[in-house]
Amino acid sequence: MSNIKVKDIMRREVIAVKKDTPVSHATREMIANNITGMPVINDDMTLAGIISEKDMIKLLCDYENSLFSRRCLVAIDDDQQDDNSSENDVLMQSCNSLLQKISGREMLDLLYEEADSECVVADLMTEQVVTLDIEDDLTTACRCFMKHSFRRAPILSDGKLVGIITRKDIINHIYNCQNFFKDVSHAETVGL
Repeated sequence: MSNIKVKDIMRREVIAVKKDTPVSHATREMIANNITGMPVINDDMTLAGIISEKDMIKLLCDYENSLFSRRCLVAIDDDQQDDNSSENDVLMQSCNSLLQKISGREMLDLLYEEADSECVVADLMTEQVVTLDIEDDLTTACRCFMKHSFRRAPILSDGKLVGIITRKDIINHIYNCQNFFKDVSHAETVGL
């Protein structure tokens, strides 16, 4: 694997976004292109960061917690009429009441609406990105993926984004090589 370079199997058509891209647009790009993350680039194609599905999930959790807290506070104010209840009982009653009143779809719509109006990629992206160089070999890429838990690594050449490689790309390459050698071996055995 050390004679195979990252540039031999990387994807050159990289779907990337800029820092000021709304998160809703980035989410649509990921879904439309069936990808789990994208590099974030500057105007000169240098890498500014990366945004992934994990970042999106964190955003939704943060917004849901914020929205849930605000709704609970309103519900608590409404339930303060019974002075005999402890604060914890009131909070639990209010939260249960809220969960019964809001469907999952309504919650997602509210989160998406709030995220769409306020959040851009720069607010969520990871700035410290592990990258590979276009001249790195496949062994280096495999070690990189073994060391880190991410699914993709941007490929740089002279500090500029030129490609991306995923764990799936490496697995596909290994699988295709195995099938090629099986076919060649079979052809030699039957005398072709």
